[in-house]
Amino acid sequence: MAWFGDSLSGLSHLKGQITNFTKEVLSEGIVKEIDDQTMQLKEANERCIQLQELLDTKDAEKGKQKRAHRVVRCVPIPPPPLPSPSPSPQPSPPPPDFLL
Repeated sequence: MAWFGDSLSGLSHLKGQITNFTKEVLSEGIVKEIDDQTMQLKEANERCIQLQELLDTKDAEKGKQKRAHRVVRCVPIPPPPLPSPSPSPQPSPPPPDFLL
C-alpha cells in the first residue's frame, strides 16, 4: 500500500501546481482587464478636460460678445436728417387780359 500513499502525494503535488497555475492565469487576466479599464478611464478624463477647456473658451467668447453688444446698444444713433423743406409753389400768374 506504500505505492498508494506515494500516488496520493504525487496527486496532491499536481493539484497544487494546477491551482497555482490557475491563480496566475486568472490574476494576469484581471490585471490586464484592470489596466485596460484604467487606460480607458484616463483617456475619458483627458477628453473631459479638453471639452471643459473648450467650453470655458466658448463661454469667454460669449461673454465678450455680450459686452460688445451692450456697448453698441448704449451708443446713441443720431436720427436721420430731416428733409429740407421744398419751396412752396408760387401761385400761377393770372391769365392775361386778352384771354379773358
